[in-house]
Amino acid sequence: MTEESFRLDRAFLESGGLDDALREAGYDHMLLPQAARQASLDATLAARPEVGDGAWVFCYGSLIWNPMIEVAERRLVSLADWERAFCLVSHAGRGTTENPGLLLGLIEGGGCTGMALRVEEGIVARELGLLWRREMLTGAYIPRWLPARDASGATVHALAFTMNTAHPNYAHPDEDTTVRMLATARGTLGTSADYLLRTSESLRRNGISDPVVERLAARVAAWEP
Repeated sequence: MTEESFRLDRAFLESGGLDDALREAGYDHMLLPQAARQASLDATLAARPEVGDGAWVFCYGSLIWNPMIEVAERRLVSLADWERAFCLVSHAGRGTTENPGLLLGLIEGGGCTGMALRVEEGIVARELGLLWRREMLTGAYIPRWLPARDASGATVHALAFTMNTAHPNYAHPDEDTTVRMLATARGTLGTSADYLLRTSESLRRNGISDPVVERLAARVAAWEP
């Protein structure tokens, strides 16, 4: 499966294609059992702090430019105590065991601006179930309901996929190592460079400033071995 022929879309997720693709690549051992994923989803739904007007999802990386869920409303929002970081090692999706890539996660830090997407109440379970097929394959993230504030000062509790720092694929390499991994890794879902550059472009397009992502994108674009 090449980057050109692969497309991560809703139909692919609903069919279980992402699980199948990772199994075909030899990473079946990394996948959480379906029962564990369902238990995680059920616990997250049960912990919703606000019920009745839908559910908000906080997007900080690829969910901004490829959300795939049905969205009723979008807001630019910020989290106070979390920041995006390239801290999830990818041995399959955007890299290989021999040349791993890096994906974004949320770690505790100085703040993060992203996009909050609202899902209508009647389809919350279905749409979050789709996100679990995408984000919770290996248990690398911990889903949390976090207060997110928009420019007017209004706060919503949004579901955020935060990094599980106890996961074996958690790493926070220095910048030079990060650039090399992002510039050179390719996996089942495509390249780490494409993931970075799409994220950088979508942040700029939505008026979100992230100097670290911008610097990484510039360095990766100019990469020479």
